[in-house]
This record gives sequence, C-alpha cells and structure tokens, in this order.
Amino acid sequence: MRNYLLSAVVVAAAAVAPAQATTVPTIIFTANTFTLPSYVTGSTTIQNFESFAAGHQFPGTTGANPSSKTGNVSVEQGSVPNQFLAPDPSSTNKYLSIAGGTYTVSFAPAQVFSFVLGSLDRYNSVTLTFANGTSQILNGAGIIGQTDPGGSPNFGLSGRVTYDMGGGSAIVKAVFGSTQAAFEIDNLVTAAPEPATWGMMILGFGLAGAQLRSRRRSAKLAVA
Repeated sequence: MRNYLLSAVVVAAAAVAPAQATTVPTIIFTANTFTLPSYVTGSTTIQNFESFAAGHQFPGTTGANPSSKTGNVSVEQGSVPNQFLAPDPSSTNKYLSIAGGTYTVSFAPAQVFSFVLGSLDRYNSVTLTFANGTSQILNGAGIIGQTDPGGSPNFGLSGRVTYDMGGGSAIVKAVFGSTQAAFEIDNLVTAAPEPATWGMMILGFGLAGAQLRSRRRSAKLAVA
C-alpha cells in the first residue's frame, strides 16, 4: 500500500507541474499580441527600449540586467519596408532591431523568459544559456517552436514567444542574432515558477508524508 501511495503522489506532482523539467524549454508562441500566457505570474520587464532615442545605435545597459551588442543593433520605431517590421505595427512602441549582429542580455535565474518579436526570418537566432552551464540554439522557425514551412525566407510571424523551463535549470542569458536585416525584439520579461503549481506539489508531498507517518504509528500499535 505504501508503494501505491508514493506512486500516486509522483503522478499527481507530474500532473500539476509543467511537462518539461530539463534544459529544453517548452515554447509557447501567440501571434500578434504582447500578452504573456495567463499562467505566468510575478513577471518582471527587464527591457522595453522606450527610454532610448529611435534610430540610434543601441548602447547596451549595465546594472541588474547587463547587455552588450556586436554589429548593427539599433532602437527603431515604426516599420521600414524590406528592413524592419515593428513587433506591433498598430503601436508607436520602440523596439530593438538586430541587422547583422547580436544582442546579449543577462539576468537573474528565471524559469520563464519571454519577449515579443517582429516578422521572423530564417536568419534569426536565439541562444539560451542555462544556470547549469549548458546552452541551446534556436534558429528561424525553431525560435517559436515551429518547423520551417519553406517558401519565402520571411515567415511573416509576429507575436510573443515564451520559454518555460518547467522546473528545470533556469535561464540566465539570451543572445539574439541576425545575419541580415533584421531581427526585431521588444518587451523582454522574466518570471518565477507559477506559485500555484509549486504549492500543489508541496501540498501533495506533505499529505503523503503525513499519511505514511500515520500508517507507521498504526502498525507499531498493532504490534504492541
């Protein structure tokens, strides 16, 4: 009976936890929106580029979320045909354009890392570095968890992409790259694990432990 009880707790924990618990994130993509997935709570915006002048080379930042760049990386506003596509064409938000270079941002370990992108191209890439020292490179459609549909090199997809580690090794750095014009990103966000998920897991293990202790006491009384 004890083995059955432990098995039930493990199954219950798996049911409430995110499916992925490794250094391979679950990728969630929502087209044409800035909105985070509804289950993500306690999020922190680490960069939105609004404080920088449009059209100027991005200088990078220091402090809590240090960043750096190589090549042509600039803050833009609005769309430029055949060059930049604003992540949200209906807004006047400023965003970062990577047109032959890289942009790197480091941050406190996060189970969730999310950002908004402009029209996705095959020559775009995202490299995630994890707290355990490993990394993963996502190219083109793989950035949003899809496969290359073929045809035009421009996928024509914009929206929010979210990487969820599901309790695995946290993400600590992201490198955005593009070999051509351009990779457009905005509204970079990190978040901790969803509290309700971890609360249910802790409660489940706590109840299981209490039941096992109760059964041990009952067994000792019966022997006595």
